[in-house]
Amino acid sequence: MKPLKVAFCIPTYGSQPPNFWGPLAAQFAEAHKFGVDLVGPLTESSMAADRNRNALVRRALATDAEWTYWQDADNINPAKTLKRLLETAGQQRTMVCGLYYMKKAPYRPVAYRRLADGRYAHIEGWERGEILEIDAAGMNCVLIHRSGFEAIDEQFVVLQRAAGGIVPVHREDIEGDVFDQASAPGDGKVIEGVWQQRVQLPSEPVEVPFFYLEYNRTEDIAFFEMAKRAGQRLFVDTSVECGHLDWRVVSGADYRRAAGGGQA
Repeated sequence: MKPLKVAFCIPTYGSQPPNFWGPLAAQFAEAHKFGVDLVGPLTESSMAADRNRNALVRRALATDAEWTYWQDADNINPAKTLKRLLETAGQQRTMVCGLYYMKKAPYRPVAYRRLADGRYAHIEGWERGEILEIDAAGMNCVLIHRSGFEAIDEQFVVLQRAAGGIVPVHREDIEGDVFDQASAPGDGKVIEGVWQQRVQLPSEPVEVPFFYLEYNRTEDIAFFEMAKRAGQRLFVDTSVECGHLDWRVVSGADYRRAAGGGQA
């Protein structure tokens, strides 16, 4: 039986503190003990988080790795995180993640459910150890099967905004023709509650961006929305708790104390 291949992806900017490296090495060692064949670590470094993540996905897809595992450069993940997430994924789930927490009080979990009005709210009220279906999460300690990215590639197309920039659009959401450099009087206006945005075909082919920043939202929100539209489901294993590096390590114990539970 061939070993399971996992691309270990680390987007970075700047340098990492000394206490980042020991736990990272422990994860590598534990993965090898578990029989995982790691590809990488693959790293991309710039101040643009979306650019780093997109580059890493393309590099991972160019290998024969079945999964991508994401480690952020300001997190400390337990040594057995990858093993646990692979077990949680099993044969049925294509996207699973663990928990980490915001750096400031009240240290809410970086895992979200989408509200009816389109906003996102931190999950709350779970029992530690539950596996929950959620709508979005931060990208640390996330395990994603390559089929999740491939589904987005197959189902989305990139169009260019007439006002500048690009936007991925699901192919089923395109009706009629898309014309180059067309215009209409309502372009850019809000008419009856609908923002009129003219789009056109890019002058040169553009790969679908899996992650992108828009409307004051982080790049991961766009990814999970596209993934869900492409038929993927995201689950969080709340037994996996990772640290968040600030001037100290923020953990689940901080969240529970701030919530009044007093538990560690």
